[in-house]
Amino acid sequence: MSNKNVSIFLIVALLFTACSQPENSDNSDVQSYQQVNLQSVYQRTLRYDCSNNLYSDAWERLKSPMQNLKLQVAKPTAIWRSSYYNRTTDSYAKTVNNHSEFSIDYYFDYNSMHVSKGLNLIEYSYEYCEFPVDADEDCPQIQSVKRSNFYLKISYTENRLPEVRKIFPDPSQCE
Repeated sequence: MSNKNVSIFLIVALLFTACSQPENSDNSDVQSYQQVNLQSVYQRTLRYDCSNNLYSDAWERLKSPMQNLKLQVAKPTAIWRSSYYNRTTDSYAKTVNNHSEFSIDYYFDYNSMHVSKGLNLIEYSYEYCEFPVDADEDCPQIQSVKRSNFYLKISYTENRLPEVRKIFPDPSQCE
């Protein structure tokens, strides 16, 4: 093989190797993140019918792995609109309060942003209105848009309570 062919082969091999690596595969470029610990709590639950017959014996989730986040935002009252997007799970925060508060959930919940174990890249944007308007009004002139991102590092655990819960129907339901 000539030197020219070896050089071209090495360049192609290097490009292929660089392009085939997943982006942020080792997360070595992540400088800081916010640690969030989510936990589900389960308890074995026995459910009985009106004749005291057992009709369900299952582990039921008592506590969902959800947490509310409140971000520190400079001048939150000046924000006209905000949005939060989890690039890792392709999920939006559907309900945002005061432009800086939203819920995350390990499971898929309608109002919460879905998160997964490990690092989650959260992208956000704030739109500032040039003139003060009420929340339900359209902004006549967007003054500026701020876009940025941050990382959440999610850990998830399950706790199974040792006690067995027994549930009987209310006597009024058995008449």
